[in-house]
Amino acid sequence: MEIGSIILGFAFLQSLHLAFYFLLKDRPMQDKAGFVFFFIFLAFTFFCNFLYISGWIKVFIHFSQLGYLLGVLAPPLFLLGISNYYRLHLFSPQFAISAFLPSIALGIYQLPFFFSDTETKLHFLNANQADLVQGEPFQLMLYVLVSNFIFLSFFSYRLFRVKSSFDEPGAKQSLQISLWILVVWHLIGICIYALHPSRTEEAIINIGFCFWTIGLSYFRLITDQREFKLKQQKKSEDKYKKSLLVDDKLQKAGMKIEAFFSESDRIFDSDFSFEELSIALGHSNHDLSQVFNRYFQKTFYEYLREKRIEKALEYLSTTDWTVLRIGMEVGYESKSAFLRAFRQIKSVSPKEYKQKLQSRSI
Repeated sequence: MEIGSIILGFAFLQSLHLAFYFLLKDRPMQDKAGFVFFFIFLAFTFFCNFLYISGWIKVFIHFSQLGYLLGVLAPPLFLLGISNYYRLHLFSPQFAISAFLPSIALGIYQLPFFFSDTETKLHFLNANQADLVQGEPFQLMLYVLVSNFIFLSFFSYRLFRVKSSFDEPGAKQSLQISLWILVVWHLIGICIYALHPSRTEEAIINIGFCFWTIGLSYFRLITDQREFKLKQQKKSEDKYKKSLLVDDKLQKAGMKIEAFFSESDRIFDSDFSFEELSIALGHSNHDLSQVFNRYFQKTFYEYLREKRIEKALEYLSTTDWTVLRIGMEVGYESKSAFLRAFRQIKSVSPKEYKQKLQSRSI
């Protein structure tokens, strides 16, 4: 069961990851403490199962049989965490007592074993491994599966009936899916284990819970990433709406920019900047940026490049100036910068463009 040991080890790490994940959530500690404790508890449960599957349980003999008690404790702790985290108040005092009754009963039943010496525990472990079907582990495993199945089914029904609003989008649906996966897997586990009890089947059932934990961990990560993107998008939209120019002001500002670029030779100076245009037209940088994005549907630098290349095309068709001189006349400090800008607009070099003009005139 080397693969099983690896999966259990990975589930152990993911449980610790989820504990830290909920610990760092921006919520009051009283709300998230239940989830933090549950996932630390779950990590310890996976650790005990890892010892059992890997064969190290004989080295850590005092942890033997503990997995059954931890297994029956896990569902009520998980659901208590859900109730506190989402403030659902589903646990009345009577319901809380009934939720922990199976684990209390099992704990009392196992007390003699837990307080026995090492030799007695080793003898008990070897005897039960030799006769699993008639041995105590078979009965304990079925007890855990059946009691958890009943409890999880009942709680899933209660959650389905909840009308309280959840503060996370899709939280109720994802919780219902998680719980029903657990319910179905417990039912499958009961059928598998009742029909063919063995250590392999027991390991498979435990590995199923590992995959549930790993899946929950990655689901939370994906959900958080999606929520973060939505928040950033909403924040950006809100910021944009707060300073949005109305259409008539937008059109007037756009016409002022067109007039400036048509009448002023300042745009052909290499040090001409967005800030200078903003001051000349009497607009803030933010408003001017909106005008370029919404009225011209391009940035300031894209618009400036187009106007400079338009002037360069005029020089190419009416003068015999060199490429370098034309580039400097329209605001580029180097030949390479001019060639790059020209290609971005015309997809050919200035020399190739001039050759095409000459071939047409012949």
